[in-house]
Amino acid sequence: MDKQLRVIEFFSGIGGMHWALMRAHELFPRKSFEVVAALDVNNHANLCYKHNFGLNPLHTGVDFITKETLRKFRADAWLLSPPCQPYTQGGSMLDDKDPRAAAILHLIDLLGSLEQPPDYIFLENVPNFEGSVTRQRLLKQLQECGGYLVDEFLVSPVEIGIPNGRRRYYLRAVRKPEGDNGKRPETVIRPFMTFWPYEEEKKDSPSLSQFLGESMRDVDPDEYLVPDEHILKRHKFRFDIVAPDSTRCSTFTKAYGSHQLVGTGSVLITRNFEAQFDFDDPTTLLPFGLRFFTPKEVQKLHGFPPTFTFPDSITRIQRYRLLGNSLNVEVVARLLRPIFEMD
Repeated sequence: MDKQLRVIEFFSGIGGMHWALMRAHELFPRKSFEVVAALDVNNHANLCYKHNFGLNPLHTGVDFITKETLRKFRADAWLLSPPCQPYTQGGSMLDDKDPRAAAILHLIDLLGSLEQPPDYIFLENVPNFEGSVTRQRLLKQLQECGGYLVDEFLVSPVEIGIPNGRRRYYLRAVRKPEGDNGKRPETVIRPFMTFWPYEEEKKDSPSLSQFLGESMRDVDPDEYLVPDEHILKRHKFRFDIVAPDSTRCSTFTKAYGSHQLVGTGSVLITRNFEAQFDFDDPTTLLPFGLRFFTPKEVQKLHGFPPTFTFPDSITRIQRYRLLGNSLNVEVVARLLRPIFEMD
């Protein structure tokens, strides 16, 4: 087995990147790893992280981390899922002008100041990040550091057989070793990929029923029903309604499970499966017993293993928020492949 990777998980949340590392090690066991530090400022997320991994994340804003601290950790790999709001419609798409982008911009600046930059960098964010000034600054810094092979992807879990359309941007940078002349080659940024890069991993998505409770009877639909008033106030709005035999559902955001039904995720039919409805008349939706996916179902669609659990103190709405801010573990694990296979 090759040397152990030393990893820092920035913006660690509930540990999506950490779970992805564990899954990647299962798939590609050539390298082992140690997460030497995790950083996040969300108390609920940090509580979940410690609950699952026994590691207390540093409750420190990434924009306050210093070069000296990074030197101390001696990390080979940086994994990061920075705030997405600067690159979304809801966040006004202020990009590098958004205060919430300060942390990732600080890391980019620090990257250029290190005598020994990390050998591996992996970043996840929303679509639109690929057109951002922030991304351009990151790529420029990787070019100035030299030696990196950079791949970028805009892909969805659906492409590898997970019926959830959480399409996301991913950047993977792997640094090549120095040549015989003691210098590293120039950084190479390969063409952007909008399809799954590993042909042998592509598969059709199964039905959602495989990702629901052990059986539909395990979920009390009344507990997760979408309140009638939330449905009736949305005239002519086309809810994303799916059934257990559907092979796709939409992205779950941090507002899922609340009164905000617009664009926050799919809702599930629980009865009258063969009946018809009319979006122009929301009363026709009421007989279908529309319910929210449970947090356990969302976490399964996000690729989290059954061993992932929330502390009892984390409420249902907090679980939705934390999952909505997380990532797809299976997608990230498979995109980490070259990091685990490289000499």
